[in-house]
Amino acid sequence: MQLYDHLSQKPYSFDFNKWFSLFDDGSNKMYSWKYKLLSAYQNIHLRNETYDCFQYAIQFKGITVFLHLNIGHILKLPYQKENISKIQLTDIGTSNSEKRIIFFPTENYSYKHLFSSKPIILLQVPTDFGICLAVIDGNHRVTSKKRFHFKNINSLIYMPGHENDFANLFEYTLYNFLIENHRLLL
Repeated sequence: MQLYDHLSQKPYSFDFNKWFSLFDDGSNKMYSWKYKLLSAYQNIHLRNETYDCFQYAIQFKGITVFLHLNIGHILKLPYQKENISKIQLTDIGTSNSEKRIIFFPTENYSYKHLFSSKPIILLQVPTDFGICLAVIDGNHRVTSKKRFHFKNINSLIYMPGHENDFANLFEYTLYNFLIENHRLLL
């Protein structure tokens, strides 16, 4: 399969059959998932407009696949204030920690990030430690507030519900497959 890396802006090869064989237990459920994934790949050329894209790499047994979240689309969706909660910054760690919430530190942040009350957006993602939450919007805010020893930050957990949340239908289907079958990654 030829997939697209939005950060490098280059295609990359993904050995789908080798990767899927790591999950395939011969069940009807896996057969159905394989069919869904291959069907979604048939329309890979139909890309969603992705502006403000967040790339998340999933590595499993030496095979990497990238998911590209369409942050521009996600941020346009309406949110209810009652869904925003404060979380302790000490509960957030980098991707190589065993924290249940991970972020991706940045070097270029400003005081606007430090004093922003805008909630960070969290997404369930599969990791080597199971399912955790990843900061998909707000890494500058987390970095600055952690460096200046703030105690907490506003957050919102986002649950993808449409293919427009990702670069294409294949990545949306792949995400749902991984969330449902994450135990096989452990």
